[in-house]
Amino acid sequence: MDEVSGALPVTQPEQDILCLTQADINIRVSLITNSRNLTSG
Repeated sequence: MDEVSGALPVTQPEQDILCLTQADINIRVSLITNSRNLTSG
């Protein structure tokens, strides 16, 4: 039981990291598309 309860706090930070990286990817993609739109004019 201790091992199961000990695994729960580990999965939560991992989900937060995944959310942060996903948001960072979305921001970078939007920046790239915006710069391409400005260049193509």
